[in-house]
Amino acid sequence: MILSFVLSLFSMLLLSISYIVTRRRCVDNFALYALYVFFGSFFLQALGFAVFDVEYRSIDTVPVVSVVDDLHFGALSLFFLSIIVSVFVILFTRRDSGVARTEIMDKNRLYRMSSIVLFLVLVGVLVFASSSGVGVLALFENSSKRIVESVGTAVEFESNGYARFLAGIGGPAFLFYISYFMFYEKKVGKWELVLGGVLFLSAVLPQYMLSARGAALYIFLSIFYMLIIKRLLTVKRLFIGVVVVLMFFSFLTAARYGDDAHGQGGILYAVESRMFYGGGVSLFNTTIIAKTYHDEGADIYGGASYLGILTAPIPRAVWPDKPSFAYDQIVARSIYSIGGFGAQAIPAGVIGESMMNFGYYLSWVSVAFFVWLSIFIHNRIRSLKWKYYSFVLRGVVYPKFASKIFASGLGFALMDAVLILVVVSLLYAYTVTVRRNEHNA
Repeated sequence: MILSFVLSLFSMLLLSISYIVTRRRCVDNFALYALYVFFGSFFLQALGFAVFDVEYRSIDTVPVVSVVDDLHFGALSLFFLSIIVSVFVILFTRRDSGVARTEIMDKNRLYRMSSIVLFLVLVGVLVFASSSGVGVLALFENSSKRIVESVGTAVEFESNGYARFLAGIGGPAFLFYISYFMFYEKKVGKWELVLGGVLFLSAVLPQYMLSARGAALYIFLSIFYMLIIKRLLTVKRLFIGVVVVLMFFSFLTAARYGDDAHGQGGILYAVESRMFYGGGVSLFNTTIIAKTYHDEGADIYGGASYLGILTAPIPRAVWPDKPSFAYDQIVARSIYSIGGFGAQAIPAGVIGESMMNFGYYLSWVSVAFFVWLSIFIHNRIRSLKWKYYSFVLRGVVYPKFASKIFASGLGFALMDAVLILVVVSLLYAYTVTVRRNEHNA
């Protein structure tokens, strides 16, 4: 476990160097997104494995002690990933184009659209509560995961993806609202602050009720990136932000779990949990389990799991015999031995997903391709002539995509990014007027 911790330090060092080398070309280059993901899931987990007792710990449904002998393999795989990311960032990061078009925000339209978003979030929460057979207060008190457990088996629970979509639009809407003041450097008035607070609650509370605290973490992550892009992130703001985020999520964890079976609980237990769960990302154990899955001669999907991206938007109620292409369900059945079609949101990570599709050695070809593709997309976003739209995409949409491509794989990355892109693009189209005359930025 000490070796895993040392490898994590080297990985962080490589990514930090690649960020420092290229930040003058692009202050929010791809290494920055990788640093966030690796710090959350790699460094903290390695530290947790080295310091705390692993006998009673589990990540997702897998006991840590069952994979502890293979942790060095997982750490080494992620070390190779950090090398690929660092090299590609240095080779492919480009400077901004410097050409822009004038964009004017209609503030009154922004306020009206915010009211519509709040209404839709409320509808989404009510529909989800109705589909789960409980009231909204029960959702808030217990979280959907506990409700699932009280129903019996999570795999038979109807999650109602469209209700989740409505309940989840508060996050990108709140960030779009914040981006207006940050990009145009506007002062925040009393009523604007109140509306921002209500939008923040609509972004965070539904995610907590639906047992998706990682989605709430994304709120803080995006604000962090927007501050970096605008060069407003001072050391003081960074320190205050880190403390606030750690305390916020420790409080959520403590509120959810209370005392565990070992007599621990409260904030200290919650901080320890963050080390093992790494902010909801478990790259160590999913990589190890995927390798074991491959070594035991299980099926290699040859890229078939990526077809789930195409079928995911079609509800099973409309297509009862829809094939189970989604790789999170493949992970649930093949790796975690959970049957049925309701076992959603079980990540394999970009390495684990690639192993399942192509085997261990060929998987590194696909991993390298996905890293290059992510940097290519980021370059295209930065070169847009609509600079405010580019700012929103880089600060709101792309953090979700970049972190998901590492933590959860291609399927989750695209689905989550498309969801946020739709919300942000609609808000942008409704509230912003673009002047066609070009000028130097």
